[in-house]
Amino acid sequence: MTTNQDSVARHGDSPMPGMGFVFGCVEFDSAHDAVEAALRHRSRASQRARDAANAAIDNSGIVLDGFRKAALAPLARLTDAVSLEMVKHQNHRLAGAVLELWRESQPKLAQAAIRRLESDGLSALGPKREQFDALRPVAEARAEAESLVEEHADAEFSADHALLMISYLSGRFPFDHPAISGFLAEWLDRLEGLPTEAPEWADVPAFAARASELAAEKGRSRSDALEAAISGEMERIVEDFGDELDFLEASPLPDSGGVAAQLDLAPEGKRILEELRAALAAFAEVRLPAPTMSEERHRAEQRITRADDAARLAAEWQALAAKAGQAAAEADAPDEQPPKAEPSVELQRLEAEKANLIAARDALAVEKAKLEEDNRRLQGHVEERQHAYDKLFTEKETQSDDNSQLRSELRESRQLVETWRLASLQRAEEEGIEPLSIENVADAIEAARKMFPHTLIIELNSASRPDQAYRHPQEVYDALRWLGTEYHYLRTTPLGKNPEYDLRLKEACNGWTYRGKQSDTAKGMFTKEYETTVNGKTYLLDAHIGEGTRGNPQNMIRIAFAWDPNLEKVVVGYVGPHQKTQAS
Repeated sequence: MTTNQDSVARHGDSPMPGMGFVFGCVEFDSAHDAVEAALRHRSRASQRARDAANAAIDNSGIVLDGFRKAALAPLARLTDAVSLEMVKHQNHRLAGAVLELWRESQPKLAQAAIRRLESDGLSALGPKREQFDALRPVAEARAEAESLVEEHADAEFSADHALLMISYLSGRFPFDHPAISGFLAEWLDRLEGLPTEAPEWADVPAFAARASELAAEKGRSRSDALEAAISGEMERIVEDFGDELDFLEASPLPDSGGVAAQLDLAPEGKRILEELRAALAAFAEVRLPAPTMSEERHRAEQRITRADDAARLAAEWQALAAKAGQAAAEADAPDEQPPKAEPSVELQRLEAEKANLIAARDALAVEKAKLEEDNRRLQGHVEERQHAYDKLFTEKETQSDDNSQLRSELRESRQLVETWRLASLQRAEEEGIEPLSIENVADAIEAARKMFPHTLIIELNSASRPDQAYRHPQEVYDALRWLGTEYHYLRTTPLGKNPEYDLRLKEACNGWTYRGKQSDTAKGMFTKEYETTVNGKTYLLDAHIGEGTRGNPQNMIRIAFAWDPNLEKVVVGYVGPHQKTQAS
C-alpha cells in the first residue's frame, strides 16, 4: 500500500481541518464509543492528559443541570454533551484533548498504528494539537486502516477506530472532496496552463486583489442578509408564540444580534430559529385542553412530544447565543503590548529585577529554615490530630441526614429522571428510532432495551414471563426507565449510606416497591428463578422491584436485577409474576 508523503496534500498557509472533524469520518457509534472510552479512562490517565481534558471540558461552555463543573457529570451524560460540543460546535481544542485521552486508553491500537507509521517513514506526533497538519485521500486512509485490522485480527479493534488512531497520530486528515469549487478550479487550471512568459501574469496581482475585495463585499452582503433574516425570524417568533415560550419557561429568548454578527454561527442560528418557529406552531395547536376526554388523551401525548421538541430547540438557541457572546467578548478584549524599552533601559531593569530575585531567594531560605523547625515541632502532634480527625469523621458518617438534605436529593433525582427522559427522546429522534407503542409487557421490555443501552443489560432467564398479561404495561417501562436512569445514577454517584431506593422508586412509579435482598432459601431451592447469564458470566438477581401481591397475574409484576460494578450497568434478568419461594 502506498502511504508515503507523496500522497499527502498540503495547503501551505491555508488553514487545516480542526481535530473535531475527524469524528465525522467514521460511523456515529464508533465515534461515540471512542469518546466514551476516552472519558472513562480519565481516572487512570496520565496527569497531563487528565488535566488537559478536564480543563477543555470545563472551558467548553458545556452546561449540565445539577453539576457546577461539566467534567463531574456521569459518564453517559458527559459523553453525549462532549460529542455534541466537538462535532456540532466545532470545539477542536476539546477534540484534541479527548483524542489524547483515547490514545492512552487504547495501548494496543496505538502501538500498532505507531509501528505502521514508522514503516512508512513517518513519526507519531505529540499531544496538545487542535488541527491537522496535512491531508490525504480518504479512500487511501480507509484502506490502510482495514489493512491494520487484518494484520492484528486478535487485537479486537475496528477499522473505524484504526482510522481515527492513524489520522490522529500522523496529523493527516482524510479528505473526500477538493477544497475549491469546480468553477474556481477551472480558473486555477487555466492559470497553471499559462506559459511563464505569458503577458497575463502581469495582471494577476491586480486580479487577486480585486478577487479579495469581491470576497469581502459578498461576505458583508451575506452577513447583512443573514442578520436581517435572523432578526425577522426572532421578531415573528416572539410576536406569534409569546404564550408558548412562557409556558415552556423559555422566555425571554436571547437577543439575535450576537448570533447574527458571527458569520460562522449565523447559518446555524437561522436554521435553529426556523425549526423553533415550526415546533412552536405545532405545539400551539395542542397546548390548550381538548373539548372532550377522548380527544384530550390523544392531544396529551402530542402535547408532551411537541413541547419537548420546542424546548430542545429553545435550549439550542440559548447555547448558540451564549457561544456568540463569548466569541464577541474575546474579540473585544484589548490586545495591549507594553512599549519596547531601549536596550540600556531594559538592561538596567533586568539587573534590578535580578537583585530583587536574589534578595527574595535569601529571604525564602530563611523562611524555609523556620518552617522546617516548625514542622519538626509539629510532628509530635500528628497522632493526636489524626485521632481527633478519625473521631470526627466517624461521628459524621454515623450522623443521620436531615430532612432538608433528603428533600434536596429527591428534587435532584426528579430533575435527573426528567433530564434522562428528554435525552432519551432526543437520542431516539437523532438516531431515527421509531417510538414503540407500549401495549404489553414485551413492548415495555423492548422499548427499555432500545432507549437505555448504555445503562441497562436486559438478559431474561428461562423463568421469565415477558408475555404476562399485566394490566399496566406502561408502568413496566417506567420502572425499567427508573432502573436505567435514577437508580443507575445513584449507584455510580452514591448519596450516602442510605440512598432511600424504595422512597425514590415510589416517587417515580406510584404503588411500586423496592427490595434489596431476596430470600436465601428461595434462591437455593429455585436457582433458575434467581440467576441469569450474560456473555458467560452468571449474575445473582438479589434485588427486585414490583407492584401487587400474589393472585391474578394481571394485577402484579416483578422485575429482578443485579448491579455490575465493573460495567457500571444494571443487569435485568427476570420479568414476570412473583418468583417461586418455599411458601409457593
